[in-house]
Amino acid sequence: MSIKMEFANSNDIKEIMDLYERVIEKVNTSSVRLGWNTDIYPNIAFVSEAVSPDKQGSQASYAMLKGIEDICRNRGDMAIHLDVIDTNIPAYKLYTRNGYKEADCIKMYYEVVGTRDFWMLERVL
Repeated sequence: MSIKMEFANSNDIKEIMDLYERVIEKVNTSSVRLGWNTDIYPNIAFVSEAVSPDKQGSQASYAMLKGIEDICRNRGDMAIHLDVIDTNIPAYKLYTRNGYKEADCIKMYYEVVGTRDFWMLERVL
């Protein structure tokens, strides 16, 4: 699979927000409950990238992750750190299968989900 990655621009906002609405609709009918609400998160200010529900399971996430890592390496970043909510098992598996190591699991508060456990993951580039 060949994936072309490019940065979004202001002309893409409506299409990306529509994408998020479709992702949220699909996720909220599955066992992964993220508690997302586009009035709070992910909102227009956050919009940068996502995987369309019709592309999920097609290895697009692996290609996107590699592209993100390449961008980070090229700008001189030494590592990527991220958090994954405890209900998002697919994301946790994606990251750990691709070399991200669990540094910790801590309780954090986010307005949209309250206080939850989050895995702290790290990948040294």
